[in-house]
Order: sequence, then C-alpha cells, then structure tokens
Amino acid sequence: MGQQIDPLTSVESDIRAVLVDAPPLSVRDGGVIRSGYSAEIDELRQVAGSGKEWLTFIEQRERDRTGIRSLKVGFTRVFGYYIEVSRAQLDNVPADYIRKQTLANGERFITPELKKYEETIIGAEEKLKQLEYQAFVELRGRIVQVLTTLQKTAHQVAELDVWLSMAHIAVERGYVRPEVHEGTTLLIEGGRHPVVEASVGPGVFVPNDTRFDEKQSLLLITGPNMAGKSTYMRQVALIVLMAQIGSFVPANRAIIGLADRIFTRVGASDDLASGQSTFMVEMTEVAHILHHATERSLLILDEVGRGTSTYDGMAIAWSVAEAVHRMGARALFATHYHELVQLESTLERAACYNVAIRESDDTIVFLHQIRPGGVDKSYGIQVARLAGLPSSVIRRAHEILSTLEQGKKSTASTIGDAPSAEIALTEPVVSPMMLMESAVGGEVDQLALFYPNGEPVKKSGKTAVSERLVNQLTRLDINRMTPLEALTWIAKAQKKIKQGDGSWD
Repeated sequence: MGQQIDPLTSVESDIRAVLVDAPPLSVRDGGVIRSGYSAEIDELRQVAGSGKEWLTFIEQRERDRTGIRSLKVGFTRVFGYYIEVSRAQLDNVPADYIRKQTLANGERFITPELKKYEETIIGAEEKLKQLEYQAFVELRGRIVQVLTTLQKTAHQVAELDVWLSMAHIAVERGYVRPEVHEGTTLLIEGGRHPVVEASVGPGVFVPNDTRFDEKQSLLLITGPNMAGKSTYMRQVALIVLMAQIGSFVPANRAIIGLADRIFTRVGASDDLASGQSTFMVEMTEVAHILHHATERSLLILDEVGRGTSTYDGMAIAWSVAEAVHRMGARALFATHYHELVQLESTLERAACYNVAIRESDDTIVFLHQIRPGGVDKSYGIQVARLAGLPSSVIRRAHEILSTLEQGKKSTASTIGDAPSAEIALTEPVVSPMMLMESAVGGEVDQLALFYPNGEPVKKSGKTAVSERLVNQLTRLDINRMTPLEALTWIAKAQKKIKQGDGSWD
C-alpha cells in the first residue's frame, strides 16, 4: 500500500514555502505567509512592524527638541497617533503642534509628520492583510488542481492509519489472528473485552470461552448483578465485529463464522420526547430484532422483560427465547428469570451457563468465570449489601425473602411448541387471601408486608370481614381501574377492616 500512495511532494513543498509553520485560525487577519516568499509582503510587514521603534524614536527626539521630559507619544483607535503634554508644560509646546484633544491634566497634539506616518502605517497593515490573503488564495487554487489525487492520497493514508493502529494494539495487548469462515460455528477461547481489559490493566481481566455450533445456538446466561454477564456478552459481539473488519482479536484463539448483522438489546433507557417508557423502548427493540434477524445473525439480549411485572416479564422472556431458538440465530440471552433454565431440556439447541461466584457467610465474591449450568438465585440482597444499603434494610430484606420463599408454590404448565413439553414454573406467590388474613386475622401464618408498628399482627380465626373482602377483591377488574380508583378502594377496605364492618356496597 505504501508504494501506491502518491506523496504529493510538490504540494508539500509549495505549502511549506508559502505558509508559516503555525498559521492563525483566520486567514484574513494576516500572519499567514512565510517571510521570504514575497518581497512586497516582507517590505510592508517591516513598515507595519517598525511602528513601535519609530514612535520611541519620535518621542525621544521631541523631548530633546522641546525640553518637555514628560512628553509622550501614543495611539488610540479614535484619534490615531498623538503627542501628549501635561498642563504644566503647555507653555513649551512648539508652534508646529496642532491641538487635537483637551484632557483634565493636559492636552494632546498632532504634527504633519505624525499624521503622514499614521497613514503609512495603517495603509501598510491593510495592504499587508490583502496581499497575504491573496497569496493564500493562489496557493489554494494550485492545490485544487490536484484535488482528486489529494483525496485519493488522504483516503489511502486514513486506511493505512487504521491498519497501523490495529497492528499496534494487537502487538501491545497480545491479540491473535481469528480464523474467519462462512459457516455459523463460533469458537472463542480465552476471550476478553478489549475496552474493559485496557481500563483495568494487563493480567487483571478474567478471560472466558464461548461456543456456538450445531448443538447450541442459544446460550442462556444467569448469575447475580455485577457478576459480569453484560461484559461477557458484549465482548463476544466486539470480538466478532473486530474479526469481520480485519482486526486481530483479544483472545487465545478465535474461529468466527460470519454474521450478517449483530443485534443488541442491552441497558435500560426511556424516550421521554416520544412518550415511550423504558419497557416500551425495550419491547420496540426486541420487536425489531425478531423481525429482521436471520439464522446468520448474532443476538445480544440482556434481561428481556425486566421492565414489567414478574409473570409478564418472564412470559415475554420465555417466548422471545423460543422465537430466537426457532430462528436459529446465535444468541446470548442473559436473564434473572431462573425458570428459563428449564428451556435447556425442552429446546434442542439451548444451553445454560452461569457466572461463577464464591459464597461465604452471606457474602459473595465475583469470580467473573462463565461455567456450564444454571443457577436458582440472583444474590440480590448480597449485591445490595456490597452497594452499601443500610444493615437494617438488609436484615428486613432477609426476613421478607425468607417468608416469601416459605410461601412459594410450584405449578406445572405446558409451554412450548411440543404438546408433551411440561415445564415447571416456580415463583414466590402471596395470594390475596393470605394478605387479607394476615391483615385482619386468619389461620394462615403469612407475612404482612406492611406492619403498622413494625411488628407482625397477631393471627386469629378467619372472620366474615376477611371473607367478604376477598370476595369483593376477586370481583374487581383491576385492568380497568385507574391508580386513583385503586387507592380509593384500598383506603375504603382498610377503613372497613378497622371498623369490623362486613357490609360492602
């Protein structure tokens, strides 16, 4: 490539001969043309630049001629050059001085000689700017004549810069040359995130492997927050992208089957300008992926369905995972819905992986290693402790979690294309009856989520109030209630519970 680049030495020589090494931002303010290029410009520059020395000479000469030691020669944009004499020395002013301005402490004068020099200086400065700009325009015109060659050279240099940059980084950070092929198999051994690795320093980032082949195209990744799921998925996308642009990649070995597109659904953001919530933005992006991805695409899906209720979110995530599997695209699917790990037994090319941690005395240490298999908990409370939540909040969260887990029940559902696919869905359940009996007194020992005085309410026998309240609650159409109507109904129910009133309108 270096031999194909036209160095344009004539253009370089012309620019160096005409322009100064550090020209000003504006070419119309002068100071652009190099000394020695134009004799006329050099002469005008000498005249315009000798003003200070000439004024010093005039000032000393007039002091000697008049005997006024305080005499000064100055310049203003309004009056131009002037001779200033203090009031005490006005009697010594020569006859050829012409009064121009009266001040509180003296007067300012001009002379024909001073005025003529002023015209010379000002004229020289204006003409100098004009000549410098004209010389610049002439240079620009000569360069335009070879514009096509110049643009070609610029493009070649830019391309060379890209290759040199990638080569430099590859050598500096130990990247390897990927094997790119037209199949769909993707194998990465010891893959690393190029940006994160650079920020944490050499030898700190934990490398991980990735495999997509005919046996697994959908990788379901579980693990706690902050464990590195998003980093892992993004590094896979970046390695594929780098390989397909011709770069070496941050890995020990990489076999990359070409991808026609890389789709991502990561992060959480809303679009207030168009009135779209976080969940709506997420669903719009997922819809775009499902409509446009092919079996040759690479999909990065991070916690699909988290922006809505638990069951709705899990149902959407489950359905999206199935759709991606049917499509045959290579997909990394991170989720906190642990029920989705059951897809490994129902979907032929689904495989579960988790981000390893080390747990000890209710604390966790992130190992940042991707391992086969799913997990059944997210360690959210432990992560909250690491984030600095108050210990009282952590203790209370443990109490609530323990009670919710005791009340967890499993239901079997048939979900999937195959009629025989039976999948167990598990989720903490707190039924309306449990909550009402906890609030008004019942037979079930169930957690009251909001204690009036910070203590559990005492349980007693089931009352008629609770039965009527539950009956009324089950008849509500909550999908048609506004938040205000729901709060009004709850306030009304609370009042009746306190009064022991079993009647309902």
